[in-house]
Amino acid sequence: MRILFTLLLALWAPVLTAHEGHDHGDTAAVLPATPLAPRFEATASGLELLGRLHDGTLTLWLDAWDSNAPIAGATIDVESGAWKATAQEIEPGLYRADAAPLAQAGRHNLMLFVHAGEVDEVLLATLEVTAEETVAAPATAWLWPGAATLLVLSALALLAGRRRLSRAAPLAALLLVLPLGDGHGHEGHDHGAPPPAPVAGDAMPARLPDGGLFLPKSSQRLLEIRTRPTETGTLARSVELMGHVIPDPNASGTVQAPRAGRLLAGPDGLPYLGLSVRKGQMLARLVPLAAAIDQGEKEAQLAELKGELEVAERQLQRLQQLRDSVTEKELDAAAVAVRSLQRRRDAVAAGLYRDEALTAPIDGVISLSTARVGGVVAAGDTLFEIVQPQRLWVDAVAYDPALATRIQEASVRLASGTVLPARLLGAGTRLRQQAVPLQFELLPPLPPLAVDEKVTVFARLNDTRHGVAVPRSAVTRGPAGEWRVWLKQGAEHYTPQRVTIEPLDGRKVAITSGLAGGERVVVQGAPLLEQIR
Repeated sequence: MRILFTLLLALWAPVLTAHEGHDHGDTAAVLPATPLAPRFEATASGLELLGRLHDGTLTLWLDAWDSNAPIAGATIDVESGAWKATAQEIEPGLYRADAAPLAQAGRHNLMLFVHAGEVDEVLLATLEVTAEETVAAPATAWLWPGAATLLVLSALALLAGRRRLSRAAPLAALLLVLPLGDGHGHEGHDHGAPPPAPVAGDAMPARLPDGGLFLPKSSQRLLEIRTRPTETGTLARSVELMGHVIPDPNASGTVQAPRAGRLLAGPDGLPYLGLSVRKGQMLARLVPLAAAIDQGEKEAQLAELKGELEVAERQLQRLQQLRDSVTEKELDAAAVAVRSLQRRRDAVAAGLYRDEALTAPIDGVISLSTARVGGVVAAGDTLFEIVQPQRLWVDAVAYDPALATRIQEASVRLASGTVLPARLLGAGTRLRQQAVPLQFELLPPLPPLAVDEKVTVFARLNDTRHGVAVPRSAVTRGPAGEWRVWLKQGAEHYTPQRVTIEPLDGRKVAITSGLAGGERVVVQGAPLLEQIR
């Protein structure tokens, strides 16, 4: 049996391998991570060209250098030695050409003739293509030890007989099965060289070790990334003030109940919100209401006046029948008494039964309505508010009493991001919650606004400082809450830059530190870059 085990181990030794990190013989080479496809960059005359070679096809992205916007309708001819090709436009700014000769390993010098609008430029670039080498272990390396084992078992069966063979068969069978799987060490004991770090693929954005981003051109087109070169200069200081929209008191009005009463609809019904009305238009009717004792007194007074009027009318009729025996003076006195009693009766009756018309004081739009048919209102209750949508003000507060004297220009930013020009009207001389009230006039034309809508006022002052002006959309919050912008370093390379900002106006901010001018700052899509991990 010892001879049998010795023979089996001797035959099996060539295929036994150590686990990872402990293989002291020759092993197969580790496959490298898939690198980026060969590519090149070239810039000139406001153009930025990126090329990529994949599967014998040369893909070209042509963008504006300053804005990163695709350039459509261009003609691109490519030459490398004796090889020439014209790239066809697949979509705006994306061109492709069949470049099978460039797939050969080596260094290819390229000349690209670009005609885009009024720009004719020759770009020079170098494309390096490396040969990929892979070494794979043979899948049938265990077949010859298995065959040898079978031969040994056969020989032993003939020499030792079946009884002794039955004892060795399990071990031989186990050794025959083992080669089907590769030998591996358990986790945590691989002492060899670590595998290479993975490299971002052609179509996958990736965060770089320095915090920057590798962003393929295809992803940039999808996210619509746009850039803008920065310039340093002298910028006016600005402050942000919180405020809300109020109606212009010269172009707005309210309709209040002059006395207690019950509401009735006008000839066109009660007005609804947003209805345009004219000055003097009837909005509703008010039926006066009085206390029971007051109403009783007025009804008694009315009845007394009616009785006196009836007596006076009869007296006038008798005098008219005796015209020949009475003087004109007596007739005139009786007639005057009748007319006086009629006016008193009408006045008292009007106070009891006549409706009062409620009319619009100005032209405008109904912005508030609390009226209901049959509703009882008290004297002074506000029933309707009327405003003119193109004549609105902003009421803001400032904590610097002298701020109003330093304001040169103003703008108002709405919650939607819309910025409207404004003009300072004046400042109050009495503090409101330890702040000075300021009023600004919104300059038409105005979008639809709501009274009491919260807004932000940007007041530009007369003092200045040095910095870089960028759109508000370019500034984002970093992981630690810091302000930062994204800079374009290459065709597919972006890096974050921490900055210090101050308000400038409703559309821009001033960067006072962090930029020197001339950088290409991402002004559209910066928040999307922050989300790439």
